[in-house]
Amino acid sequence: MSILKVEKENNSEIVSLKTVNTYVRFLENLGQDKVILSGHLLAKDIDFKSPVFEAHGRERVIEVFSALSATDGYTFKVHHILPSDNPHTYFLRWDRAVQNGGERVVTSGMSEITVSLDFQIVSHIEYYDPRLNVKKELSLWGVINRFFKREY
Repeated sequence: MSILKVEKENNSEIVSLKTVNTYVRFLENLGQDKVILSGHLLAKDIDFKSPVFEAHGRERVIEVFSALSATDGYTFKVHHILPSDNPHTYFLRWDRAVQNGGERVVTSGMSEITVSLDFQIVSHIEYYDPRLNVKKELSLWGVINRFFKREY
């Protein structure tokens, strides 16, 4: 019986990694058509957090992704996917770029992605230093804040 449990846990880890790989492809190819399709991948109660912005719930997170995909010159490239001690949590090392006037500005960071037992993304927490590109980050998140018609 313990052998079956180990096999089941290993299968769970494989499916969790496949879910994260699908999510990475989604993030790297963000566009309005992809955002609409993200509903099956994101848990209903997903949390998205960055140093300058937070969103809770699938609809709100999809709105964040919609605003990001509309940002001029937006790209997101994952360089590494690293497992954690928790078989449902992974770390992504990434670069995000936007066009700010005539300048291409790149922010490097890491995200902690947690997958539920139902193999949906339940948490996306971004870690980066927004002070490195203050003007760009304020511009990027300003677009999202305007999208929501809220000021922070």
